[in-house]
Amino acid sequence: MQGFVLAGGDSRRMGSDKAEIVLDGEPLWRRQCRVLREAGSSPVVLVRRTGQRAPAGIEVIRDRFGDAGPLAGLHAALAAATGAHIAVLAVDMPGVDAGWFRRLLGCCRPGAGAMARHPAAAEPLAAVYPREAIVQVEARLGRGEFSLQGLAEALAESGAMALVPLPPAELWRAVSINTAAQASAWRGDPAAALLGELRDAGLLADPAARLTPLSGGVSSDIYLVDDGPRRFVVKRALAKLRVRDDWFADLGRNRVERDYLAYALKIVRGAVPRVIHADPAKDWFAMEYLGGDLLNWKTELLAGRADPAAARLAGETLGRLHAASWGDPAAQATFDTLPNFTDLRIEPYLLSTADRVPAVAQILREEAARLAATRIALVHGDYSPKNLLVGPGRVVVLDAETAWYGDPAFDTGFLLNHLFLKALHRAPEGDALLALVGEAWRAYAAALGRHADAGIEARTVRLVLSLMIARVHGKSPVEYLTDPGKRRGLSDFACRHLARPPETVAGLAAAWRAAFSRT
Repeated sequence: MQGFVLAGGDSRRMGSDKAEIVLDGEPLWRRQCRVLREAGSSPVVLVRRTGQRAPAGIEVIRDRFGDAGPLAGLHAALAAATGAHIAVLAVDMPGVDAGWFRRLLGCCRPGAGAMARHPAAAEPLAAVYPREAIVQVEARLGRGEFSLQGLAEALAESGAMALVPLPPAELWRAVSINTAAQASAWRGDPAAALLGELRDAGLLADPAARLTPLSGGVSSDIYLVDDGPRRFVVKRALAKLRVRDDWFADLGRNRVERDYLAYALKIVRGAVPRVIHADPAKDWFAMEYLGGDLLNWKTELLAGRADPAAARLAGETLGRLHAASWGDPAAQATFDTLPNFTDLRIEPYLLSTADRVPAVAQILREEAARLAATRIALVHGDYSPKNLLVGPGRVVVLDAETAWYGDPAFDTGFLLNHLFLKALHRAPEGDALLALVGEAWRAYAAALGRHADAGIEARTVRLVLSLMIARVHGKSPVEYLTDPGKRRGLSDFACRHLARPPETVAGLAAAWRAAFSRT
């Protein structure tokens, strides 16, 4: 199979020849040639327009059609084909690797090639084509139809191209580099790249505007933007989360978070930030900066500062959000996000833990299946102290990218588990933190009102125990609980009680005191 790197674009948005942009120590044209060789292509040829530089050490062929965009490059490659199939790769797609082409090759057959497809589009510039495709390419060139998406659709309809679904976790590989800012991101300077995108979006007025990274979770880059006297926050989702295990998630969760903030703003105004800019085509959005006297609740708890008022506010706010969304068909339609919730919560916390802890594997898998089948209210999905800012008489909720219409007991279980963990971290001086469990739960139940019954409390207890085990053995182990004895004790306690959980949150707290009173 021959390989062809398409490098005939005019690079107007880049301002210089994209083929010569250096990433990880090598120009893009050389990198893409290497990828095709690693995928089994031989020989590998560079396709350029007339007048463009021909780098030394690589065979170069020229487009035969002018002003036809990348379709002209594909035509030149197919015209030079000598075998049954060719592999084609655009020079500006550095996320594509040899494994991409190996997957496609497994879907090819005589007279038919393969290309990746995702919800937004097909990917005709990182594909395997049958030599016979030149007939349709030449016909389209003759009619002045230069759309590659149109070609992909026509080839698929004729049976000459298999469209292979691209997993959500691999969507980042389909990104093209078109600007200097995007090139900066691939060079490991995401802040510089984002600053360029903010300017392109018209969000910055000060030429000296700067970004300051903010501490956050494992799934996003978060920056404070200083634009003269104006300050706001930008959040960009990551395709691969910052954890030890391979953990990927759909970048579409940015949209989920924006929708959650808009929904919650109508219920608990002042308790969530306003979104000030969002572009559906981007993997980032901008929101108001909430500074002043607000403090991160996780930081306060880890320092041993147990404020019952903060716990009550956290519980009350969550209860109000659940009560307002309970049975809301509009929220159910907007947040029909089970695949995202599965990627970010059910799989890494419950299913991966089940694979690692056989003693409770069946219980965890049953809990995962129950969660996936439950539709009751809008769930934040990451309602934890790190995502709550607290101040006098106020709590602000952040980081809603895991939002999902499902079982509200996940939120209460997630919150209370964090309070138990903080109490264990501060043990033997953790009694004041442990008391926050009851404060938060009682305030939550009062705000939830008529929906607060034994069922949601029992499910909360079961989820607290499941999440305790997950924070030791799952994909997101709790980072501050470093004492091996405490980690072992936490796992043993949760495994022991999960088979027959206490019926109430108060009962779980009593069992905890009995187990860890001397810790």
